[in-house]
Amino acid sequence: MTSLIFGASCSPSTVIYMKDLNAKEHEASHPEAAAAIINNHYVDDYLDSFRTIEEAIRIVTAVRDIHRKAHYELKQWKSNSPQLLKAVGSRNRSSKARRRPWEALRIVMSLFDLLGFASPVTVRAKHLLQEVWRRGTTWDKGLPEDLTEEWKAWMTRLQSLNNVAIPRLYLEYSDAVNLQLHVFTDASESAYSAVLYWRATTPTDKVYLSLIIAKAKVAQVHKLSSPPRSHG
Repeated sequence: MTSLIFGASCSPSTVIYMKDLNAKEHEASHPEAAAAIINNHYVDDYLDSFRTIEEAIRIVTAVRDIHRKAHYELKQWKSNSPQLLKAVGSRNRSSKARRRPWEALRIVMSLFDLLGFASPVTVRAKHLLQEVWRRGTTWDKGLPEDLTEEWKAWMTRLQSLNNVAIPRLYLEYSDAVNLQLHVFTDASESAYSAVLYWRATTPTDKVYLSLIIAKAKVAQVHKLSSPPRSHG
């Protein structure tokens, strides 16, 4: 038999049998990849997770190579690791897979920004996650199409943080004749924020500004219709 009949009742089991047989033929040289092919396939989809990027690249590339020896080509790869996607080939990346809400939440919550310097960027992602919750999207369902586009735009903007540099010292001088502490606040229907910074003036009337801290939060989903009452 050199070809498979599409639609025949025996076709799925035949394909799975040949997939596993091909994996067993390379089990001696690639035991981890062979086990992944046999145990981590659902029909023609391969799903796996790893503890390290190095382990993922080693096993996934071996899985791909073993399949290729049987003229099976895995395509539409999706991963949260750019290194892994580069290893399997950019042309094989999936463009249809959508980010799940829990994956987006993991990325947003992994950002460590104690002083709020990245607030203009991070608050947008928090607002997007709030909109996901507002629409009732489940954890295992992909983001809606419009929010997926917003998420991609935010991920692109996130890279701009690599170019942000904040001086470690608040004041790089000691001859300020006038030192002021300024606070600015702002709010909208979607978020509210505050920023605190020093304004220093030197004897030559030069003005220096130094950011101290910033905070930004998304607005509450349930808005107050009337001010709270106090009871005596």
